[in-house]
Amino acid sequence: MVPQFAFFASMLLFLASAPLNASPTPSTPSTGLEKRFKTLKDQWDNENISGRFILYNNLWNKDKAARGGFQRTEATGYWYDGDRRTNVLAWQTQYNWNGNPREVKTYANAALTVGLRKSISAINSILTRWDWEYTAASGGLTANVAYDLWLSGSPNGEPHSKTSTFEIMIWISNRNAGPTGTQVATPNVGNKAWRLYQGQVENWTVYSFIPPAGVEITGYEADLKLFLSA
Repeated sequence: MVPQFAFFASMLLFLASAPLNASPTPSTPSTGLEKRFKTLKDQWDNENISGRFILYNNLWNKDKAARGGFQRTEATGYWYDGDRRTNVLAWQTQYNWNGNPREVKTYANAALTVGLRKSISAINSILTRWDWEYTAASGGLTANVAYDLWLSGSPNGEPHSKTSTFEIMIWISNRNAGPTGTQVATPNVGNKAWRLYQGQVENWTVYSFIPPAGVEITGYEADLKLFLSA
């Protein structure tokens, strides 16, 4: 059996059709000495955050917005949480896309850059906490908020590439969006109920864990390793 390697992890905000100023943003402690971060406006703008995360604006499919639009992504804080003994990134995205609501336009995301390219058997846990909110959202919003984990048969592979074997998505919000494939199970992972969808994209299989209808998890704390053996 070919060993699987977990080598890429992101916190994603999928945007298909969205209102002005809908921003997922964790709380940021005020120190009076806040670092100035870049405002990411263009299609492939990104910023390396202290060598641990890369924040992407990622307007990869913006031309699908039939009536145009815009998006801005910006880090609002980065600090060390002594109580949890972990680094915390706060960021926000402001956007307004119009037309073709079933077409994905963008995927603003914060990508982890450390502790990757390991065999699954060598990973004890993938601990995470994500607090987020929409500060404004239209009733017709089509979007999701999710984690994205990529697996490969090679430790030197890249996400979304010919070496990719599996993509595991954990959706913590779903507003009128649809996952790839069809529902295959209703597992309980991390003491929460999920609807599991399976589908195929190019050469890799996608597993999407979706909350029950109407459920939105705005303060999510979990061990994502559990989803690799669900």
